[in-house]
Amino acid sequence: MKKNLAKIICIILAAALLCGCSSKTEDAPAKSADSAAQDVSEQADAEAEPDIAKKPEKKNAGEAPELLFHRYSTYEWGDGNTPLIKHDFTFVTLDKDQAGRYKGISDGLVDAMNEIIKKEQEVWDDEKEALKERDYFNFEDSWNTFVRRADGTALSVLNEYCEEGQFDSGYYCEFTAHSFDTATGKELAFSDVVKDEDKFFDIIAPKMMEYIEHTAETVYAVEIEKDTWALKSDLKDYLKDGTCAWTIDPQGVTLWLQSYVELQSAVSATVLFSEDKDGKIFNEDYVTAADSEWITQVPAYVDSYYDLDDSGKEEYVGVSASYDIDDSAEEESYCINGLYVSYDGDGQTFTTVKPGGTSFYDSFLMHKDHQTVLLECHDEYDSFLMNTFTLNDDGINMIDSVTAGFEQSDDDTYRYLDTYMPYYFPTDMSKIRIFAVTANGDETDTASVDENGKITAQKLDIHGDINGDAGIVQTGEQEADEPFFGLWTGSFSDRQDALNLVEKLEGKGFEAYCIYTPEWENLSSDPYWSVTIGRSGSEPEAQAYIEDAKAAGYKDAYVKYTGDRLSHRLYCYVYSTGDVKITDSKVTLNDVPTELLSGNSEDEGPMTLTVDASTVFDSSCEMEFFHGYKKGETPLEWYNHAEGTDIMGVFDVGVTGNHIDSIYGSYWWD
Repeated sequence: MKKNLAKIICIILAAALLCGCSSKTEDAPAKSADSAAQDVSEQADAEAEPDIAKKPEKKNAGEAPELLFHRYSTYEWGDGNTPLIKHDFTFVTLDKDQAGRYKGISDGLVDAMNEIIKKEQEVWDDEKEALKERDYFNFEDSWNTFVRRADGTALSVLNEYCEEGQFDSGYYCEFTAHSFDTATGKELAFSDVVKDEDKFFDIIAPKMMEYIEHTAETVYAVEIEKDTWALKSDLKDYLKDGTCAWTIDPQGVTLWLQSYVELQSAVSATVLFSEDKDGKIFNEDYVTAADSEWITQVPAYVDSYYDLDDSGKEEYVGVSASYDIDDSAEEESYCINGLYVSYDGDGQTFTTVKPGGTSFYDSFLMHKDHQTVLLECHDEYDSFLMNTFTLNDDGINMIDSVTAGFEQSDDDTYRYLDTYMPYYFPTDMSKIRIFAVTANGDETDTASVDENGKITAQKLDIHGDINGDAGIVQTGEQEADEPFFGLWTGSFSDRQDALNLVEKLEGKGFEAYCIYTPEWENLSSDPYWSVTIGRSGSEPEAQAYIEDAKAAGYKDAYVKYTGDRLSHRLYCYVYSTGDVKITDSKVTLNDVPTELLSGNSEDEGPMTLTVDASTVFDSSCEMEFFHGYKKGETPLEWYNHAEGTDIMGVFDVGVTGNHIDSIYGSYWWD
């Protein structure tokens, strides 16, 4: 059972960072671990595997392979539309065009992917069985893949498995890792990178022991009896038995020790290349210059350390989703409300516009010219936003914000489930493949991030705004007036029927909207209320949810583009004749409450609306509700002879800005 108190303690102490909610999906499809692994492993060989026996004496760095990052989620829903089982998992593969060129790496990454798929299936089966006896429990698990290094010399990935709600620590975490020589495709052994293991452990054991003792005392209120010498000996055994993983990083080699080995929480420590003073610890083939350009990902559930300015001083950096309580849920639950960044004792949360509108954050440390920038990309209501932050002596500062995401690939070689499309992983600060939703649809471009955090695209106008006062990132979501691709699940002649479906879909975890079709260019001109799951900026984004909708019972769900918005329909409420000012040329409704006809939000007002000679009665308007109306009159003419309570009531109007273009009806409130 989830331990919320432990979660809060971990947030306060910044000793453990929380993981994110995932995208909205329905019941996990039945799947076999063996068959899934076999399906996703099949790939045509474009070239023969490089001859690793002819490794050059001195390595010359080549190009980084092009990586694809995949994200999936599976759920088991319980009563009240709450997830009893929630699994998130990510992995990386090679672009299919490069799989033959880097066959050794491609095969190794598929093996790493299959580790995740197999483990996810095993845990799923165990938790499904446990629910038969303990249906009041919930299970929340994630398998996160972090690319620690990806360049022309080495590729290293860390698989982090985390299970929420374990005992008093709030989570359990374990690791596997895979590192490859880029040129040969060979998977590297620890001894291939670390030449002098004794000296390596002489440096890393005191670092790890310092953290263990401090955390044991301050977080768990216990004393550690083991000394540094004993830990040094044990670490060697941990590497052999798999309770400790290792990665080769841009600046050194890191050990990742799983939970409940030395502490309830996971532990990591790094030996920097710069600490190898005489060049005897590391194989020089994998050592990079201190001022080189590099990109790495920050794990979510364990501390990690970096020399951000190449001074030789290690500093802690933590990046994760932050959480808030969802008050709208029937039971207490958490949702993502922003990005939490911790650096050198400083911690800040950069919140989204609306809690729950974000399902994930992807974050990268980018280093160039002795400066480090944090680049993050996340979704907000089916659109994407990228932000940069500098981490230096001035603390954590947001620098740039753009309404764009990482370019997605149509490579379906490893499509395990039909959810998110994979995106191109950034391995070069000057060549980041991005996409943005524009008037012409989805457009792609190459962007760069400089050492000061400025994002520059070649063609696209993608810059957004940052509200520095509130620390809130402005989203790139589809605005109410913008055309969009909808995933349509129902259409009704009665507004309340549509709103009932919206409520039902929201209860299943979908983001749903009621749309009045005559307001939109490509939708029906007849008065229907249609319901859409999401408001997507592109057809692929909308299509990504179609299997979820069908799994939820909406077999006829389809994607359609709205076209431009032609008008806004809303109800305006006139409670007093004093709210209305009438002249021969204009009628002004002063500060009257308003409500969108679609019912997607609470009152939109108050608004000040005007009627003039260009305002018309719509042909569907029932004129008997306009007392004293004379055939052929305009609304302005009617107002000029209407009396008393005739001008009070609920008016159904179409507006542009504050101007009432058409009047569709007049009603008296209950």
